[in-house]
Parts: sequence; structure tokens; C-alpha cells
Amino acid sequence: MSESDISSLTAAGEALSRYEGPGTPWIHVRPKTAEQLSSLLREASEAGIGVIASRPGALPTRSLKGPLTFLDLSALASVREHCLDDQVITVEGGMSMQELDLILAKHRQWWPAFACYGESTIADVINYGEGGCLEHGFGGPRDLVLGLSVALASGEIIKCGGKVVKNVTGYDLQKLFVGSRGWLGVILEASLRLFARPQAARSLAWTVDEPGHLLEAAGKLLRSGLPLSCLELADARLWNKIKNRQGTPASDSKETILPERCGFGVLLIQVHGQEAAVGEVVERAQLLLGDLLEPATVLPDLFADRVWSDLSACLVGRLSPPCPADSGAVVEICLPAGRLEELWQFFGQEGRNLSWQARPGRGRLKVMVDGAPAMLDLLQLLQSCALRWAEPLVVAYCDDDFDFRVDTLPVQDEQGRALKQQIKERFDPKRCLNPLVSL
Repeated sequence: MSESDISSLTAAGEALSRYEGPGTPWIHVRPKTAEQLSSLLREASEAGIGVIASRPGALPTRSLKGPLTFLDLSALASVREHCLDDQVITVEGGMSMQELDLILAKHRQWWPAFACYGESTIADVINYGEGGCLEHGFGGPRDLVLGLSVALASGEIIKCGGKVVKNVTGYDLQKLFVGSRGWLGVILEASLRLFARPQAARSLAWTVDEPGHLLEAAGKLLRSGLPLSCLELADARLWNKIKNRQGTPASDSKETILPERCGFGVLLIQVHGQEAAVGEVVERAQLLLGDLLEPATVLPDLFADRVWSDLSACLVGRLSPPCPADSGAVVEICLPAGRLEELWQFFGQEGRNLSWQARPGRGRLKVMVDGAPAMLDLLQLLQSCALRWAEPLVVAYCDDDFDFRVDTLPVQDEQGRALKQQIKERFDPKRCLNPLVSL
């Protein structure tokens, strides 16, 4: 990265740090206005400098197209508009999730998405497209983001979507940017759908010895129509890691003593709402599964909050921090719940000792492996499954060059890939935005 490149970029923001040693040089810049951000993107694109809307992280060993610029959006963190009656707030992308929650708490409102990590911004959550465990009951960012203001690589600022829940005119273009990891543009502002802040929350955990019982129990809850905010499945290894990391919850009640043994996995639910309604839903859930599973454990509130945060932090993406459960690399698979048990059995037949987390209501399975070689081995196994079932499997992972990739197994969807490339050409013709992503 030449001095002229650095001077040009730092003129459009505050330089926080830089690296010019061996490997890929980079600079970390904080633009203070939308105009500065637009100028920075335009200058970077013209100079062939990659732009990643994230903090600096470890880079792949292979050579990249050119130097990189990491963006700090923390100076762009104000509330643009807050419609209390419509339950919609428009905020700048650099606002932290913690700050947003404090603002909404004053008005007894809530944006039901878990932060990726402690200092996550609104832009981070939208870029990753991951709403955490609350996705089961409220949907993910694709459902909770009504409209966006986005800065493109050219410096142009576009607006898409709207500011009201019932606005369905035209294309939902904002959904194109949710989960794109800054591959198409940088999030400047977001209009978010809000909910009333719940009065109470309660979490339950059932430990299960048989895969079939775990899926049968989850299926019963899904078909029951009970208003569950979260419904997650996790294998015994992941559950024990998270449980041990959090320590034994303090409680005087035997109801909240966690069971020592967990054979195959654990089923966890969370319910939000008015105190009486929460109690009724919890009672009905326990009665529903009473003839199939052992009695549930009611998790103490503080312990439950930490457990849900840990489960929500098992993210796909090299630029995200590691999972608190030390789960290593993550491969995310999109598949119907009916295939979960077959996949688990296939893992067992192949002698693989894998840790996993499933969100059956959303058709998502995350498998944790120890490093890139094990991940590539898992991808070959999934390729075999897709061929055996004669059904496509969509997987997201980081390859051995640490690129984030989304692929379709067993064969690539060439038509879909061509469409993605056309979209990339339209929004970022010089391909400077997040070169670490291959969608």
C-alpha cells in the first residue's frame, strides 16, 4: 500500500491502525460522516484496494488482489427516526447492539436479535444475516430489517425497502444485502421492525439419550403451535462445553440443578411474554413431552441468558470471533428436519465424532470440526449424502484459504452462480468489496 493510497484513504476518515509488513498490507479507518465513507469507497475502488466492513482479522496466506481497508463504523451510530406507535426505528449501521437495546428499553421495546459478539453493531448483524436462537420465533435479520441505506463501491448511496411493516410494493431489495457480509455494499442506515419488550422469559432444557426421541420431541413442539421464541438442539459435547464454561448455576431449588448425564443431546426452548402466559406455555410444553422425555430442567435466568448467547455465537464466517464453546471451524447445512436423523446416523457409520447444533424450525444444522482438513473431510461426506438422497444440499463454510463460501452439493448451481456474478458486477464492478467472500 503506497503512501499516496494511505493519504487518499485517511483523508476520508481517521486512521486507527495500519500494517505494511510481509503479506497483505492493510489500514483500519474510521469515517466520521456518510460523505467521508462514500469518498473512501470511491477512492479504494479506483486504487484497487479491498474494503471490508469489519475490524482487522487474520488474513489468508494466499496473495489477495491488493491491499485491504478495514472499516470502523462506530462514528456513524445515531438514531435517525423512531416511530413508537409503528414500532420501527431507523438507526445508523455503526450503532452497537448494546446501545440499541438501551435505547429501546426506555420505551419498553425490543429488537429480537442476538449480537454476534460483545461489541457487534447493527451492520455486523445485518452483514452476517444471523439473528441467533431467537430466529425460531421472530425470524432472522431478513425478516426484521424493513429498509436499508447502503453505500456502494462507487460511493453512490442507495435506499431500498421501507419504514413500515406492510410496505410490500416492488422488490425487497434490502434482503439482497442481508447476509452478504459486505460483498455488495456497506450498511449506512437500517430501519428495524420492533416488538414490545417481554415482561418475562423462561428457558427449559431436556437431555435426551436417543436421536429419534430428540427429533420426535422437537417435531411435537413444532406441530403444537406453542409460541416458542427459541427451539435449539445441541449434541452432548457442545452442551457440556457450554455448561462447563458457564459454571453450575446458583440456585436453592432442585428444579434448576442441571443433570450430570447427557447421552445424545439436549433440547432447549425459551418462551417470552407476560408472566402468566409464559407459565402456561411452559406447562403445556412439559405436558406435551412428558410421556417421551424425562422432566425438563428450568434454567436460572442469568445462566440461561449466557447459554443462549453462547449458542447464538456459533457463527459461520472467518471474520467472526471464535465460538465461546471453542467449537473450531463451522459448516452450516440447510436441510429439512426429516433428514437430520439420517445425517446423524451417517456420521456414526463413518466413525466421525462431530459436534453439532440444529435449529429444526429454520432447517439449519451447524457442524463444528477441528480445523480446515476435518472441514474438507466433512464436505466430502456431505457430498456423498447429497448423491445418496438425490437432493441438493446448500452448505456455507470457510475453505482452506479462509474464504467464506456458499456452495450447492453435489453439483454447483451454475445458473445461480451466474446470477450472483451479475449482481456483483452491477454493485461492485471492480470487485473491491470484501474479497474474502465467495457467494
